[in-house]
Amino acid sequence: MTKPNRKVVVVDDQPAVRRSVGRSLRLAGFEIREFGSAEELLAIPAEWKADCFVFDVNLTGMSGLDLYRTLRSRGVQTPVVFMTADASAISRATPEPGVVTYLLKPFDRTALLQAVDEAAGFDQVQGQSSQPGQDSIELTRSSQEDPQK
Repeated sequence: MTKPNRKVVVVDDQPAVRRSVGRSLRLAGFEIREFGSAEELLAIPAEWKADCFVFDVNLTGMSGLDLYRTLRSRGVQTPVVFMTADASAISRATPEPGVVTYLLKPFDRTALLQAVDEAAGFDQVQGQSSQPGQDSIELTRSSQEDPQK
């Protein structure tokens, strides 16, 4: 399912969630960089070179959605998986180019890995010329709570 040497950047302001997501992805063979805020990620431009971003929607300071838009305005086309505990954020979401899915917390490891696998292969499958409105938004929630979340 996963491909070794794929780089994923995780941004979540809750340390326990950030560590859990990072640990799940590392165990699946991904190289992970973790940040506690959008501002931390933006301070290190080299980190923008990833195969996939996993952003929390509701970060302290700049939101995950604003981070996504800021990176897009700077030409960064990396696919994004959003995660949120707020189901209404998903229902209000509109399709955006490069947004692969929204995961509703708590989600299980399988849902996370499937979303990141899809995102990390995004360039090979759809290319970087995705048109607005063509990307699907998918609500994913675990039927069982993952005790690590």
